[in-house]
Amino acid sequence: MNHSTYDQPLPKNLTGAASTPYRSNGDPVRGGPHTYPEMAPTGLWTTPSDLARLAIEVQNENAGRSSKILPQEMMRQMLTRQKGDWGLGFGLENSGAQLLFGHGGANEGYRCDLEAYAESRQGFAIMANSDSGGALASEFLRAVAKPGRTFSPSSTRSAKQTLHFFRRMRERTKLRAWAS
Repeated sequence: MNHSTYDQPLPKNLTGAASTPYRSNGDPVRGGPHTYPEMAPTGLWTTPSDLARLAIEVQNENAGRSSKILPQEMMRQMLTRQKGDWGLGFGLENSGAQLLFGHGGANEGYRCDLEAYAESRQGFAIMANSDSGGALASEFLRAVAKPGRTFSPSSTRSAKQTLHFFRRMRERTKLRAWAS
């Protein structure tokens, strides 16, 4: 994760790369990005690409193809229900025979979602610099998911409708997204 930091406030050399946070009505958040004292739940500055790289590494370690972050057994514990639908750090959901792991994020003026399958090497990371970004992430998932939540073209929305929606949302929220 070469484009990620927990530095608070965001260092001046990185502020130009940060998106302006917006309210749902399109107004910028007064004062710009907030500095939060709770580093673990709200202090990460990152990109959709870095989140995607993290998910890919989790998938690789779970399959025994890598051990850059943790040994395979510890990674499997991360992807095992520990309490309710939570592993160690990730929300977990079974989608048919596949395990889906992910985590969302929300700070004032920002929303994000990371979801990936543990075995199939599919997933997405999406970020929006708007309080309404959660709706955008949900719409994105509906656009790429079939019933059963596999990531493939949806029959419920045409490609033209989806493209129109994303163009409209990009104008409102200055969307930055990555999908694989």
